[in-house]
Amino acid sequence: MGRAAIYQLLIDDFHLNSLSLNNLFGYGLGSADYTAFLYLNFNNTHSDLLKLYIEGGLIFFIFYFYIIYQYYATNKNSFILIIITNIYYLADTTLIYSYYTIIYFLMMYYFHKMDQNEHTDHS
Repeated sequence: MGRAAIYQLLIDDFHLNSLSLNNLFGYGLGSADYTAFLYLNFNNTHSDLLKLYIEGGLIFFIFYFYIIYQYYATNKNSFILIIITNIYYLADTTLIYSYYTIIYFLMMYYFHKMDQNEHTDHS
């Protein structure tokens, strides 16, 4: 069974093609994985983007990416890292890999400090 079958099941089961209160506010944590396991005996959605949308809803989904791009994409390096991470979000559940998440935030912190030092040096 491929990822397309999982994506299609989740889109159909959660009626993601329509706008409802559940789609606005989400179905709750774990609902995407539970549904994939219940119908397909598969415990992973293989898409963080789809999982974030289903579990958090459209409002959280927009807010999440607004925060990431508005506050963390402060320089070229952090922007590239965010784009690469979003590509991973499309095809895998990167958020469950603690090593990736830790390295991601350490790199974002480093880029932020590097950006601050550049602004301090130019002042």
